Amino acid sequence: MDIRAKKRELSLEEFKHLAQPEVWTAIKLDAASGKGFSACHKLIFEKTGMWVEELVPIFRKLDANLNIK
Repeated sequence: MDIRAKKRELSLEEFKHLAQPEVWTAIKLDAASGKGFSACHKLIFEKTGMWVEELVPIFRKLDANLNIK
């Protein structure tokens, strides 16, 4: 199945209240590997179909500050 077909856009508030352990595991693994915030956001989307558009500009700025491309 094409992941875009099951894309689920969430607000930041909705995302914070989700209780999906696989999402938090993915976040921790990506953070530990130094891939950056945007990569983590994309990985979560690939695994779950969840996307929080509000985070895109924030993660870009954070990654830029960390010199992560």
